[in-house]
Amino acid sequence: MVAIEGNTSQSGSQSNGGQVCRKTRKYNVIVGEVRPRYEEEDDMDFSKWTDSDFVRFAQKMQSALAKQPVSAKLAPELAEAKAKGITDGTSPGAFCTRAQAAVMTLRATRK
Repeated sequence: MVAIEGNTSQSGSQSNGGQVCRKTRKYNVIVGEVRPRYEEEDDMDFSKWTDSDFVRFAQKMQSALAKQPVSAKLAPELAEAKAKGITDGTSPGAFCTRAQAAVMTLRATRK
């Protein structure tokens, strides 16, 4: 039987080789198997998503991006923008909507 196995290697240690490899095994050494239902459970098939699904996905993505730290290269300018009232500096890694970009642009030109 051919299987795709994790924590194995092409040769040597089979207990923790740190790779995912295709292996051929005898049936008497196989303890169990799992095969995902690719067609039925493909949650990334965007053709089936509703607008609500996309909004929920975007909100989760925004939440994850918001937690990303600001790079050392951008930190001084972000601090300056906060000091000038252009942004409050929260969620600096998140995407910016057109409305937010417009407001920040106006604030920057007024300073």
